[in-house]
Amino acid sequence: MRIIGFTNGCFHGKNRNIFSVAALNKLKLKGTNALELSFDPLADQTKLRALLPELKKFKYISLHMSSRYDYSGGKIMTKILKNTLAFYQLCGAQLVVLHPDVVKNWQIFQKYPINWAVENMDSNKIDFQTVSSVGRLLAQWPKLKMVLDLNHCYENDPTLKLANDFIKRFKNKIKEIHLSGHQNSKKTHHGLLYQTKQKQIVLTCRKIKVPIIIESYLEHDSDIEKEFNYINKLLN
Repeated sequence: MRIIGFTNGCFHGKNRNIFSVAALNKLKLKGTNALELSFDPLADQTKLRALLPELKKFKYISLHMSSRYDYSGGKIMTKILKNTLAFYQLCGAQLVVLHPDVVKNWQIFQKYPINWAVENMDSNKIDFQTVSSVGRLLAQWPKLKMVLDLNHCYENDPTLKLANDFIKRFKNKIKEIHLSGHQNSKKTHHGLLYQTKQKQIVLTCRKIKVPIIIESYLEHDSDIEKEFNYINKLLN
């Protein structure tokens, strides 16, 4: 059975509580067995710990660290990384995802026994959109893993040759896929695939068997099952 599920970040906006038990229960459909938790390591510790009993319902857990910090060093960064390690161990997460453009000091990450992973970036960032730029980082820090964001690949190259090149070059490094439709909207660029009908994005997931985290923006609760069913049908 494919490991697949949503991120709680799908519920961002509209003052929704993305750390509530109710939110997680909405994402636990028949057929979903994975969850990625987007979190702020300084602000969300209490909220995260309250969810520990609910996380047992999921086979696979990953964490996505906030991009609001520059991760450059000092006492704040030490606290961030200690908090992350503590929850990583408590919840049994398999991966912690970072946006590589905000990290200024990779050396300090090596001190913490965590499976760190970086994702390829969208066109708004100054770097890490290409195979070569991500490759330089992975070569410099060999313990780093990769998350393949197919939305970002599509934005940078709608032919998805870029996605295929990432898979070809880093198949053994890629440990997770981020999946959503692409749209140009003020609300989000993480569109609903059942609406965008960009089935080629979904079909790319067939080329590598790693956990899939759906990042599509779920404006309405009714979108959850529709999005999952559309994706699941194309994958099977």
